[in-house]
Amino acid sequence: MRFFIILTCQLILLLAGLSSSASTYFVTFKYKTSKGVSLNNPSAYLTDKSIRRRISQRIIVDSSDLPVSRAYLGIVRSLGGRVILSSKWFNGALVETSDNQANSLLLLDFVKDVRLVYSDFSSPKDCQFDKELSCVENQNSSTNAVYGGVFDQVNLLKGGFLHDNGFKGRGVTIAVLDAGFSNYENDAAFSNLRNGQVVDVYDFTTQKPKLEDNGNHGIKVLSLLAAMLPGNYCGSAVDANYALYVTESEKYEQLIEEYFWCVAAERADSLGCDIIASSLGYNYFDNPLMDHAVCNLSKQVVPISIAASTAFKKGIFVVVSAGNEGDKVWRYITFPADSPDVMAVGAVDRDGLLGEFSSIGLPKTVKPDVVGMGVAALMIDAAGNVVQGSGTSYAVPQIAGFSACLWQAFPFLSAVELKNVICKSSSNYSNPDNLMGYGIPNFEKAYQMLKLEHNPTNRHVSVSPNPFTRSITIKTEWVYNGVVNYYMYNMQGKLVKAGHVSFAEGFTRIDDLESLPSGVIIIKLIFGDGSVEKKIVKQG
Repeated sequence: MRFFIILTCQLILLLAGLSSSASTYFVTFKYKTSKGVSLNNPSAYLTDKSIRRRISQRIIVDSSDLPVSRAYLGIVRSLGGRVILSSKWFNGALVETSDNQANSLLLLDFVKDVRLVYSDFSSPKDCQFDKELSCVENQNSSTNAVYGGVFDQVNLLKGGFLHDNGFKGRGVTIAVLDAGFSNYENDAAFSNLRNGQVVDVYDFTTQKPKLEDNGNHGIKVLSLLAAMLPGNYCGSAVDANYALYVTESEKYEQLIEEYFWCVAAERADSLGCDIIASSLGYNYFDNPLMDHAVCNLSKQVVPISIAASTAFKKGIFVVVSAGNEGDKVWRYITFPADSPDVMAVGAVDRDGLLGEFSSIGLPKTVKPDVVGMGVAALMIDAAGNVVQGSGTSYAVPQIAGFSACLWQAFPFLSAVELKNVICKSSSNYSNPDNLMGYGIPNFEKAYQMLKLEHNPTNRHVSVSPNPFTRSITIKTEWVYNGVVNYYMYNMQGKLVKAGHVSFAEGFTRIDDLESLPSGVIIIKLIFGDGSVEKKIVKQG
């Protein structure tokens, strides 16, 4: 029957002719039949860093991690569709084809839905980016020897405390999803990134593994994270690693960009990124048929909001802009800021007053989640100038960057725990609202709260023998006495054994391990003031 349907579709496509203009559709498949890959072998499609993130946060690899069926993609191509990108989270693909051919795809028994996401439109909307005010010559802002004119925006969040204590994001990977990163490779302000800190780049709008001079917005956002001009400028997470992804086109505003965002988030997840920083939001498009409605806020029906929640559920801390609709007819946050899982960021000035443009949440909701300085914030543009601009976009990288610094200090936190402590540290935590959410985060306070709870130290634990067969001995390099809970996970994130042991003078032993499955196992030891993970190998 399927063979007959495919032949019928091919005939329909031939009869349809080529007169219909090509559009792009998202084709959703009903099933996942990924041959050659398995949930039992996640290293085939996830990096070790991505797997370790899941294990650390007790997240199990599931079918959404499996790639899209190559067989389905092959059939779509054979019927005349050009597959642009595939999405494993949405189990489908962006397909360029004629309108008539798109209707024919619905006849395939494995196709669930076909949705228009891009079409030629005679009057494209201007992309709604934030406002650049001026090159900075005279600042009314405070300065100091480390931060220069950005001292106010750093001090508002008490981020300098983390830097002063050596936490500048080292070991944390931030994926920046934006519109373009023109000249970052040549700008002196980003010279600190040219030592291997940029771990991946991709332009999803062109499907090219390189970043061309295609926009100024992303470079300004990146500067707030990573730029360094000693004595004049310092970003929030200058030691972090970065993946730079272009998902927004400055030539059009169409639903396809939400799917670009989703596929970029999938790539960030597979790579092992810890944080997504995205200063993009959507509500209106060139084609009014694609427009979103206020009534859909918080309902998790918009693609980018679903994707943002999925990323968070994979253990990624997702920080997004609330939107600049506060003084417009729309007024409310845009998508994906409505996702209950993301940290949506609004904009205030140096005195903590809400910017009139900063989007608000629906009545009786706590959105945005927090706010940062996005009114007259300082950043660096593609020409290397320090400029002043306003928009919730510019508050996002400050929150995301200092979150990376905090995560460096407490690497055992889950994304949920990180988000919670940042909210608890914020100025309006006891009385949140739909204007500023929980308010202005205090990263020094968040650090102190976590220190009281966990008191992290540089812990060195050895496990022997490794590989092992029946038992292991665990030794701490500090003299530890007390009971410790332990959890053992396989590389798929499945819990295979748990229990507790008593340490005496820094030693303990776990027996009766013959029944554990062979292969790599992650053991997580929960001490009273922190946790340690070790990779061990079970033989035979």
